[in-house]
Amino acid sequence: MVKQVNPDAEDRPGVQAMRLRCDIARLRPVTISIGIAPCPPGSGRDDIARAELIALADRALYAAKAAGRNRVVTARR
Repeated sequence: MVKQVNPDAEDRPGVQAMRLRCDIARLRPVTISIGIAPCPPGSGRDDIARAELIALADRALYAAKAAGRNRVVTARR
């Protein structure tokens, strides 16, 4: 699943992802690993390619799984 969030919102993307993970875990006994790819505030859509964002999020996802699953990891650019 890919979800675009507003980085300027009061709840940062990591907080939003952790809330999503906890909400789902309450409904079903599963572990959820989430990878976040940050897009710097003020950057235009042409500044970073969608494929690059997905690749960053994918690497963060696998880092979350490798760190023990049921985690949220933000990719570093």
